[in-house]
Amino acid sequence: MKEVKSTDARIDRIVFLGTGSAVPVPGQRNMSSLVIVLTSGAAMMVDCGEGTQHHIRVCSAVRASKLEVILLTHLHGDHCFGLFGLLHTIAMEGRKAPLLLIGPAGLRHMVDTVMSYSGGWDPEGSYRLDYLEVDPCGPSREQLMGESGGF
Repeated sequence: MKEVKSTDARIDRIVFLGTGSAVPVPGQRNMSSLVIVLTSGAAMMVDCGEGTQHHIRVCSAVRASKLEVILLTHLHGDHCFGLFGLLHTIAMEGRKAPLLLIGPAGLRHMVDTVMSYSGGWDPEGSYRLDYLEVDPCGPSREQLMGESGGF
């Protein structure tokens, strides 16, 4: 078992931004989204349903600027339609650091298509989107470990 160093980041909190299913309940439950905040301050979002950017802006525990990874469990609208607005908002806030998007095959095509047709997106003048598309049965050992076999 690997020894954990004292400098390793750990999960500090999990913030639920939405727990609704296919239809939101106004004033009660937003579409599916949660953020895992690490002790380092970095954050990872899991799913980004509609309304996520509103909830992240009113939540004092999470900052969109701290997001390093957005993971989409699947490409159904109730899990990903909030992504496009959130990406635009982050760009308008001046982000320069790359953002990693992880999800099933088709993620890059979907995001690139929507962003190219929706206007206002200039990845060269903003931040880079990196993609990791994984097999529905899970990522391969090579995807997780890299070609050298380590992180």
